[in-house]
Amino acid sequence: MNDDFGSKVAIVNTDTALGMPKPQQRGLLGVIARFIWIVITSRLSGRYKKSALFDASGLPVVAPKILSTEELAALKKAV
Repeated sequence: MNDDFGSKVAIVNTDTALGMPKPQQRGLLGVIARFIWIVITSRLSGRYKKSALFDASGLPVVAPKILSTEELAALKKAV
């Protein structure tokens, strides 16, 4: 899981933690600052518009297919 999401960045909402001693809250300010930085830089660079699901005009890369009732039932039965 650390390969996907990285190591712990913050420990928050420790008031409701079970066990003693309760962990100390830390890192919240850093997470908020990092989030704001990511949002601002994405908006300024236009990176937020890039998606693997949609092309530059905002249309889906692949046209969605709406399954019929029979197709949906067959898929559910297969699982």
